[in-house]
Amino acid sequence: MRPAAQSAIDRIGMETEVIKTTAIISIVIVLAVAGLAFIWA
Repeated sequence: MRPAAQSAIDRIGMETEVIKTTAIISIVIVLAVAGLAFIWA
């Protein structure tokens, strides 16, 4: 059975690359939201 995330983007066998890319994007988004919250507070 294929993991949902890898089969959704057709990257079977490349789990570490997918997780690494997703983690980087998530960190950037969190930092942007935290920065905006800090500015507006």
